[in-house]
Amino acid sequence: MLYIIASFTFPHEQFTRYPDMEMTPFEYTKELGIVQATSMLITHLERIIVNLEKSMIGKSS
Repeated sequence: MLYIIASFTFPHEQFTRYPDMEMTPFEYTKELGIVQATSMLITHLERIIVNLEKSMIGKSS
């Protein structure tokens, strides 16, 4: 799941940092799909982090 999220969000990392890219930071409005999906992405990332932490704790004991 983490790879899927990364593949969707990776291009946006540069778009928001460099105003002369294909998309400008000002084009990130509520109508844009990636903006609409942000809360869902955060929910998935939180779940992934919890699972990774559980996995790492289990391996260190």
